Amino acid sequence: MISPTVRREQELREVLERNFRKNMQLLRYTQPELHQRLLSHPRPAAEELRVVEEGGRLVNVSVQLSHGRWVLLHDPDTQYVVGARILQSIERDSVTVLAGLGLGYELLTLFERTRGGELQDFDRIVPLYAVETESEDFVKLLHLRDLGDIITSGRIRFFVGGDAFARFEEFLDLCVDSETDRPLPVRFVNSHDRPEGIAPFQEAVNRRIEELNARSRGLLATLNHYYDTEWESDLLGFFRGLGSRKPRILGLTTRFSSFLQFCVRDLLEGFAELGCETCCLIESDRDRTVTIHHMLRTMERFRPDLMVILDHFRHEQHGGIPAGLPVVTWIQDLLPNVRDGEGEVLGPRDFVFSFSKKWIRAGYFSVPLYRGRTVRFLPMGFNAGIYRPLEGVEREIDVLYVSHLTNYRNSLYPLREGDESLSLTAGEQALVENGHCSTNELLHILKRMVPFLDVMRLDDIYAMVLELQLGGEHRILNTFTDAVLEGAGVVRGEELLNTLFFSLDARWVYDLEIGRKIRCLQRLTEEGLDVHVYGFEWERVSSLRKVARGVVRSGADLNLLSNRARICLHITGTTLHMRAMEILGSGSFFICKRLHPLGDNTPILDYFVEGEEIALFDDEADLVRKVRHYLTHEEERETIARRGHEKAKRLFAYPRIAERILEDVAGEL
Repeated sequence: MISPTVRREQELREVLERNFRKNMQLLRYTQPELHQRLLSHPRPAAEELRVVEEGGRLVNVSVQLSHGRWVLLHDPDTQYVVGARILQSIERDSVTVLAGLGLGYELLTLFERTRGGELQDFDRIVPLYAVETESEDFVKLLHLRDLGDIITSGRIRFFVGGDAFARFEEFLDLCVDSETDRPLPVRFVNSHDRPEGIAPFQEAVNRRIEELNARSRGLLATLNHYYDTEWESDLLGFFRGLGSRKPRILGLTTRFSSFLQFCVRDLLEGFAELGCETCCLIESDRDRTVTIHHMLRTMERFRPDLMVILDHFRHEQHGGIPAGLPVVTWIQDLLPNVRDGEGEVLGPRDFVFSFSKKWIRAGYFSVPLYRGRTVRFLPMGFNAGIYRPLEGVEREIDVLYVSHLTNYRNSLYPLREGDESLSLTAGEQALVENGHCSTNELLHILKRMVPFLDVMRLDDIYAMVLELQLGGEHRILNTFTDAVLEGAGVVRGEELLNTLFFSLDARWVYDLEIGRKIRCLQRLTEEGLDVHVYGFEWERVSSLRKVARGVVRSGADLNLLSNRARICLHITGTTLHMRAMEILGSGSFFICKRLHPLGDNTPILDYFVEGEEIALFDDEADLVRKVRHYLTHEEERETIARRGHEKAKRLFAYPRIAERILEDVAGEL
């Protein structure tokens, strides 16, 4: 009979063996050359393994690495200390070099830390490079740690053995010399307690950066000469139809935002339909980035006449755009760089458009950044080659809703779902750290908000948002604040009030943003209607899990889905939104929430006739009433859908949007 101690030792040794076999098998397919080299290295000798007892019980096993270090199979305390040190120094999206694998916990922590962002970055992988000169240590760590997720992630590259640093430098040369847009490392972590530390790695990377900078300066000088001489003489001809060719258009976008990627792609297709030659500057793969050198190299080959960027400006490209090249910035979101400009001033060849009439009207572009420049309105468009009516597709879904449930964690809905482990916002964290309230007091206030908001009409909550946006008297918001804080037992300090109530970043504001979606969908499902919901995070709302269908990809898949729906629902802070264009482009019936004219970024009623080309609803009851009506009046519904599609194609297909850009740019050059 085997004793418990012996059995436990066998179990622990089996864990080591299982880890090694799994890791090696995965390396065989991901880094076959490394796998082959490791086959010749010996496994840990008997004297390099020892068991660890505690209170007469066998609880762990330890492996001896080089330089006499012993590493435990299970060591949560050390893992926590190592992890905390790394988390303080490495940003989430940092391309990092790990100098030595250390205890293995450094690699595990870095892998988790650099996974990338959420939602918008769902397709992104951040490269991670691990350099270990001691092959025997690497083999032993393959026993100690299950690296399966890391090895198969597609973003880790190991350099192992006595020549590891030399091969790492060869890889850096490949990054610099090739035509790829592979990013160089920007962060360095030292896992070995050795004098040389990370200095050799920093020096190696810095040499390549200096080389790239020198090449970039040369490319920029060549481009500046081109735009200041031969191109300047043909400038007006390109844009006024008098030259030998149409303008060449370069679009800068990112694959890590579906909105930015497809909006720029579709706009470029609009230019192409006008006869323009186009080029899209975008990351070539999931682990790549558009660097300044890559941008200049593309410009030197393509020689664009106009560059188009969404939500960003020439000066943000850090010298990567020649001064003479006209640049169009199309603003879709009021990001901090759009609102304040950080002391920059746009030049005579910077052209700015905004999709929001409200932002222009409200004076959001009166900051010094826009001095001397006119911000023009440019509505959203759609790609008529992708979003179009499809013949032979049966309408089998009663109500379709496509939208991500963004900012769920910043709202109060986690509390409604019984989750009190809130991730504090930056403002809430500051309240606690500065002693304005405790975490329990903060949670108490937020929980008190929920019942008050739940009995309010959506329009009343929206009125509170307008009070913040427009200034003046906060009549409804003051009433709400007093009701929540009455008897709450907290000091009504200015910081607390401003953060939790009188800020557009307050949770109750995000609560409205997603609440108007959730309430309408809940009401439709309660009425027994066939509702299909697509997008991220909807499974978090328990009452809507049964109708959540996952994520649909923009483009042909989304168009087919829209064609299958009798009614396509639109609920957001802008009625003339990208999703509205996709629905109308598909030829499907469009219905959206009516918004207050002062709060609607671009009112759809400026272009479409209610009841003839689109439908609007006032509240949840009105939505149910109109959905039932149009489901039972097919001919009326399809007639409205056809009229809406015809007008959308006439006014908002991307060639029309591209024409407006070219006309406005030509008028100012």
